Amino acid sequence: MDKNIIFEKVTDIINEITDIDKDKVTGDALIIEDLDLASMEIMTILAEIEEELSIKIDQESMENISTIDDLVNAINQQCD
Repeated sequence: MDKNIIFEKVTDIINEITDIDKDKVTGDALIIEDLDLASMEIMTILAEIEEELSIKIDQESMENISTIDDLVNAINQQCD
């Protein structure tokens, strides 16, 4: 799957769940620090991504995600 499509899907899901403006969701945005997401919001976002894209992000990948780009790359790896 194209990374731009994944990025748009992630942005849409974050906006739907948190009402964070899509313009704030950039590739280098830190999920916790910049977007101020709580752990429950992050888990909800990840669950929605997994459901919509029919993937499973493994625990090791989750531990290495700190930015939106990290998340997009982890999703892209699961889609290959």
